[in-house]
Amino acid sequence: MTPDELAERTRRAAEAAVAAGRELGLRVERAKVLHDVFSVVVHLEPEPVVA
Repeated sequence: MTPDELAERTRRAAEAAVAAGRELGLRVERAKVLHDVFSVVVHLEPEPVVA
């Protein structure tokens, strides 16, 4: 994958996590990427939730 493709994958994963959190009723202001190697892990700030 190119750096642009990796950045796009990370962006899409973070957006999906935010959407899922909001559908579950969480107040999500932003997704902070914690880990991005084989899978993307984000903190759904300000909630104490990692997705």
